[in-house]
Amino acid sequence: ILGTLVLCYLVSQAMLMFKGRNSSKLRYQATVAQLKQYMRHKQLDKNVQKRFLTYYEFRYQHHFFRESEILNTLSSQMKLEIGMHSCRKLVENVTFFNNLPVSLLTRIVSQLKSEIFLTNDVIVRSGQTGNCMYFIATGTVAIYTELGREICHLEDGAHFGEIALVMPDERRVANVIAVETCELYRLDRNDFVKTIHPYPMLWDRIRKIATERHEKTMVYDASH
Repeated sequence: ILGTLVLCYLVSQAMLMFKGRNSSKLRYQATVAQLKQYMRHKQLDKNVQKRFLTYYEFRYQHHFFRESEILNTLSSQMKLEIGMHSCRKLVENVTFFNNLPVSLLTRIVSQLKSEIFLTNDVIVRSGQTGNCMYFIATGTVAIYTELGREICHLEDGAHFGEIALVMPDERRVANVIAVETCELYRLDRNDFVKTIHPYPMLWDRIRKIATERHEKTMVYDASH
């Protein structure tokens, strides 16, 4: 009898472990099933449905977690550690972050907000007032002038939109469109000013980059 009880206990523990490992995947499948049902109910176009599913697949990688609830249970230090780990490739690839003091780098990373854009999504629209800049974690974006002329492509590790941070009254001078599914990290102007204020040399460096890009875009449009 004792042997049978031990066997039952081991089997039950194994089942709990299996269930725990697969619970996030099951939640993802249930969420996607609910999404499909919702889209059918709304009679959405098939292309729209495909974009929704592409977004979910890229965003959750077939596992669904209630991340905000999990993070709310953690200390500020643990949240920072998760943020630094999540952005480690971004920090390694973005030249903007090179040679920054660790304390400043940590503060900037803690202010970044992840956003996902699908192919052909307009990320930045020319003529609109900007209030943030973006860092490319993965993916490719195309930069176009206000007149629709392509300037270049930017890939992993690049950044754009810094003009909005240092020239608050200046409108966007270019359109930025996702060439493929992209994961970007957004830095809002208010967070930027608050974080960078004690570092005037970095402020000047970013202002120089923004001014050069602004002039390049204006000259490109004028010469074509």
